[in-house]
Amino acid sequence: MSKPSRREFIKSSLLMAGAVAFSGSFLKPIKVFAKAAEKEIPLPPGEKKLDENDAVAKALGFHHNVKDIDYTRYPQRKKPEAKDQFCKNCALYSAKNEGWGKCQMLANGVVSAQGWCGSWNKKA
Repeated sequence: MSKPSRREFIKSSLLMAGAVAFSGSFLKPIKVFAKAAEKEIPLPPGEKKLDENDAVAKALGFHHNVKDIDYTRYPQRKKPEAKDQFCKNCALYSAKNEGWGKCQMLANGVVSAQGWCGSWNKKA
């Protein structure tokens, strides 16, 4: 195998740099789509969002976003088998719309489909 000439090295380097720059333009629409998916879904008409400081919600460790869970208090939520535990697939949850629903344990408002509490129970 022969050693590439300096000219071939520069040419291939420029081609690689162009390919990397060009591939970035394909990723922009994906990033925009991902940000659109992160937008919060509006509450169902006539409903209010459950306050996370509600006495029952605090006792159950409820949060509308699982990223806010206190893992020292609820270490079971950090286990790999708990990765799919969200309100939306809990037996106590009834969907009101795509992002919100009612919980049988938390009656003072609607809860996020992406939430979690210590009473999570797998839907049958």
